[in-house]
Amino acid sequence: EAIEILADLIVKHKYPLKIGLDTAATQFYQSADQRGPDADSRGHYLVNGKKITAEELKNFYLRLIESYKILSIEDPFYEDAFDDFSTLSCVIVPKGVKIITDDLTTTNPERVKIAIDKKAGNAILIKPDQIGTLTETLKVVQLAYENNWQTIVSHRSGETMDDFIADLAVGINAWGFKAGAPAAAERLIKYERILQISNIKSQIF
Repeated sequence: EAIEILADLIVKHKYPLKIGLDTAATQFYQSADQRGPDADSRGHYLVNGKKITAEELKNFYLRLIESYKILSIEDPFYEDAFDDFSTLSCVIVPKGVKIITDDLTTTNPERVKIAIDKKAGNAILIKPDQIGTLTETLKVVQLAYENNWQTIVSHRSGETMDDFIADLAVGINAWGFKAGAPAAAERLIKYERILQISNIKSQIF
């Protein structure tokens, strides 16, 4: 219903927009016995009180893509389901839809390598404090670009007034930037920094 409302508004007002989804599927995944790379075959997803399999969830995403202008889907399956990410990616990436990894890769070079090898997506969220150092963060960015993955620099749910991630997004030429709804001060300050950098660049160039 929410997607339907957004889609209608986009058409009605002729906004040049597409819809990006962050499904955070780990939050509604229930493992049968253990959590691991193959746990999806034994667990299920709980959607509106109904248990569905990874295959059923994949088909739901495919129906959404056919019905609406979906630009990207972030975390479509639970955080260790590399193979399910791969299965969905091979179908929808050729359609121009981005599969964004966040919980799957956690800005961790080793997990990113696995995701790339398995073709589990084509875009990645970059969160410096998720891995802990800027050195490791830039290693992840390098891995992404070497394998034609897009980068999206992102905030965290608990944020501060620090605006460094805005500079990072511009510095690495990120495809996207997420800082939350433009309401709270700790979110606004990051968007304001992007605008400041844009003004500086326009003056230089």
